[in-house]
Amino acid sequence: MSNLTREGSFGAGFALGFLLGIIGLVIALAIDKSETQRGAIVGLITEIVIGVFIGCCVVISAGASLSAL
Repeated sequence: MSNLTREGSFGAGFALGFLLGIIGLVIALAIDKSETQRGAIVGLITEIVIGVFIGCCVVISAGASLSAL
């Protein structure tokens, strides 16, 4: 078995990707630590999924309120 050590912080990368989006991902790529990059990718994907979910909820809610008129 090989002894692989992962550098960086997943949590910090997640915060970068989630709070700063693409800019956070670019910063994480510039830092060049594998766990930080992985966290930034997961954070960005999480931000996109939550954004799409909230957007769908807003559209459905607006459509329901317009049809009630």
